[in-house]
Amino acid sequence: MSVVGVEQSEPVAGRGAFIFGNATAVFDRDNIAVRNWTGGAILAPNTVASKKYGILVTGSTIYTNGVPANTMYLGRPWHNAADVSPQAVVRDTTVNSGITAAHPWTDMTTDYSWTQARFKEYDNTGPGAGVGANAPQLTASEAADYTAQKYLAGTDGWNPVF
Repeated sequence: MSVVGVEQSEPVAGRGAFIFGNATAVFDRDNIAVRNWTGGAILAPNTVASKKYGILVTGSTIYTNGVPANTMYLGRPWHNAADVSPQAVVRDTTVNSGITAAHPWTDMTTDYSWTQARFKEYDNTGPGAGVGANAPQLTASEAADYTAQKYLAGTDGWNPVF
């Protein structure tokens, strides 16, 4: 299993789908700067179905300076194999207006809908924070199982959070 934890002072920056792959990855207290790419997405997990955790963005800020409102997405499922079930959670994060709040997740291909992926949000703020039927939310009890500590603990119960 690949496990990555990212905490840095310089922003993670890019255009469409610049945080992607099959790793278990946590972006904790990060600044994520989105470059303008209309229709683009920040996340593109291709998590193997047997893995509970894919990508977590927590306690961060998603900056969309210069990106027109409601033109980009939090993520899209990268479904490149039969045993893939993309997983991502964005929680406790400020999401700026470039992200489409009413539909923060989108399809990557026509044969695999974002609704088949394991995408959720929890307690986000800002004009791009997901709202409505197309922005699935974790409940408070579900959110307790989607934390940086849970993602990175591994089999030995290591607590990487400080």
